[in-house]
Amino acid sequence: HGDTRAAVEAERTMLGRLEGGCQVPLGVLATVNGSTLSLYAAACNLDGADFVSVTRAGSIADAVGLGTAAAGDFVSKGGAAVLAEAHARRQASLKG
Repeated sequence: HGDTRAAVEAERTMLGRLEGGCQVPLGVLATVNGSTLSLYAAACNLDGADFVSVTRAGSIADAVGLGTAAAGDFVSKGGAAVLAEAHARRQASLKG
């Protein structure tokens, strides 16, 4: 299904760029409306004190480009620091 494929490509591209997965508090949702693909992503640190979100829309034909651009927006808004803290806490919990 074309719309589903585009949504999944955008989500996975963003998650891949940010090294997100099941172990970090990062959510990404892509939706399709006609020929427009919208992407929303949000993350918070483990105590909820820091929250970063982004929304970006573009052509359904450029799902990978949309995911890449949204990841850049997320990093520029401070999202990388939130994710780095989550990764560090996870590593510390695995060691201790």
